[in-house]
Amino acid sequence: MLRAAALNGINSISEFMALEIDGLSVAEIKVVKNKTEIVYNIS
Repeated sequence: MLRAAALNGINSISEFMALEIDGLSVAEIKVVKNKTEIVYNIS
């Protein structure tokens, strides 16, 4: 995750959420107060 974010120059949470990574798919996005959690499935 960190490597993919660094290689793609991610600067915001919206860019990170739009990032497509081979072998991973977004399962769920949770927003609680000021924290956003993105849960991935390994495919």
